[in-house]
Amino acid sequence: MQQSFYSNGKLMITGEYTVLAGATALAVPAQAGQTLEVDSKPHQNCHIIWHTHVEGKHLLSLEFTGPHLHPGWLHGNRMHFESSGNFIRRMLLAAQILNPDFPNQHTQYEIKTHLDFSLHWGLGSSSSLISNVAWWAGVDPFELLFKISGGSGYDVACARSSTPILYAYRGKNLKPMVEEVRFAPLFAGKLAFIYSGRKQDSEDSVRKFNIANVEQSHIDTISDISVKVANASDLGTFSDLLRQHELLTAGLLGRKPVQDVLFRDFKGMVKSLGAWGGDFMLAASDKGSDYIKNYFANKGLTIIIPYKDMVSTPT
Repeated sequence: MQQSFYSNGKLMITGEYTVLAGATALAVPAQAGQTLEVDSKPHQNCHIIWHTHVEGKHLLSLEFTGPHLHPGWLHGNRMHFESSGNFIRRMLLAAQILNPDFPNQHTQYEIKTHLDFSLHWGLGSSSSLISNVAWWAGVDPFELLFKISGGSGYDVACARSSTPILYAYRGKNLKPMVEEVRFAPLFAGKLAFIYSGRKQDSEDSVRKFNIANVEQSHIDTISDISVKVANASDLGTFSDLLRQHELLTAGLLGRKPVQDVLFRDFKGMVKSLGAWGGDFMLAASDKGSDYIKNYFANKGLTIIIPYKDMVSTPT
């Protein structure tokens, strides 16, 4: 039997860090994502052959055997086997806890995953995989995520949404709030995503963030900003809201906003996305896409993706 599952990548526009305290975040699904293909047939015991592909290239192959899914390396970089193999096994065992009939103990599975974007970009290689495996295993994606991760779950919500969302984390034992929004800014041509060149470990950033510093007033302010950003009708309002967000988040982290440190002469607004210090930034300027591209290229940052080429927007 053959099956195929697809999940989107993600980006969080507002709510980084504070989403863990219950603040409402604005997040968007990426146009790029990940596919999981399953080919199964009867076998004397459970045997999973797993092939990982990234941007059209084969990365590694491994296998999992028996009821405890013992891992084995077949092909590819040994370092990737240690990291990816352990993560995949934890995910499969967690899915098995949620659905004891998964995987079938008398079936051989050949799995092929295809990731559309670089592993270094922080666009949701793990969350899109968790979403796909949850579909395959017939389990709730948030329950699966919370068994193996300390994140808020917004990335899994984006994995399964065709439009931007407002997202509020309610704790691991409650369903999150997910509201689809028609965030399709008329000024999208003046927005772009800039890759910083540094992959950030979001789970490590979450662990280091002191949630006790977040007061109810912070949660309320970020939530209000998220809703207003989702409904912003002009670039000036949008940029002002993001600037307020950066200043509040900077205060909670005890750090300076990235624009104040690296891009003080940029004519517009630069906002960190996700875990500060890595992955993507959002740039907004009324001077347009050519100005944004030339400015950051002159800073040595060459991965510059226009908003319309990155985000899956409502039609």
